[in-house]
Amino acid sequence: MDVVSRIEIFETIALGSSLILVSMSMIRFNKFLMHPDVFPHSSALTMIHMTTSLVVLGSLSIVKPQWFPGMANFTQKKELYLHCFVPLGIMFAVTLYTINQAYLYCSVTFLQFMKEANVGIGFIISWIVGLQKIDRVKTFIVLWIITSSCAAISGEFAFHWAGFFLQLTGQLCECTRAVLMEMILGGGEPVKDGSVELHVMMSLLVLSAMTWDDRIPERLINCWHYLVPNTILAIVLNLVLATCLTRMTAMGFLICGVVKDIVLVTVSAVVFREQVRYQQLYAFLATLVGVWLWASVQVSPNGRIRRYLQWLLWASDTEERAATERTALVQKARKSFVQGSLEATENA
Repeated sequence: MDVVSRIEIFETIALGSSLILVSMSMIRFNKFLMHPDVFPHSSALTMIHMTTSLVVLGSLSIVKPQWFPGMANFTQKKELYLHCFVPLGIMFAVTLYTINQAYLYCSVTFLQFMKEANVGIGFIISWIVGLQKIDRVKTFIVLWIITSSCAAISGEFAFHWAGFFLQLTGQLCECTRAVLMEMILGGGEPVKDGSVELHVMMSLLVLSAMTWDDRIPERLINCWHYLVPNTILAIVLNLVLATCLTRMTAMGFLICGVVKDIVLVTVSAVVFREQVRYQQLYAFLATLVGVWLWASVQVSPNGRIRRYLQWLLWASDTEERAATERTALVQKARKSFVQGSLEATENA
């Protein structure tokens, strides 16, 4: 192995470790802030994170405009961008608000168990709009993930319906936003750079209309020594995440996510003494296996793992090809969505 390869491996490990550490720290920090005696105002907390992100990104776009080549596309087609990204901003804001608010009612481990079902939720939504196609292998893995995730949350010691529905709402919005983003960006339109800034602005507009509490100004003053490092950590997380997305492979990024989930649940149970039943632990591990299988199949559609699952499920190659030649419910959903957006913009 040459020196260059060793440096690349070290860089990947360092980036993955940084992402896991910063992401896990951010989740635990938010959980601490959302305690009723600290700063239990998720909309205000999200506003702080989004405002600072907007300032940082805006400053960078002025100082280093070459880092944001997509801003030229934004100035040329403002109507199209607004037409597409308003619903994205609304869903992004609702996701951040509800997920942070859920920390008031549920433990980090319980919410993490629920988050593992995002793969299944995202697949179902993608299938409904025609971005994913049903076959026996995918159906098996999705059912595996959803069943294991349900088993993990069913054994919760202190189950709270409010926290459950808040988290579920956030996950549905998050998955819908991801599918909608794929429909927009995958349609051949040059909406690749500059979308982050618009995303943040739309989110700020939505969050500004959310519930206001008269105690927020007083708690902002009393908790500034917590909010400042929390905000800095949020900016660092965005920078590390962006770096990982450009430097790591898809499989490496997904492996980091699985490792982060394992470490986060372990630390929450051991260090922060959050109660976890053996049933939840086994179900969580089974869910992670399902997530890993899904990642492997998506990254290597013709790889060994998919072929083994086809053999295990008695799914012949002919059957699998027949399944993938059919679009789910909406023909050419991505193309029709973007085309409709363009027509609406031109007619405006």
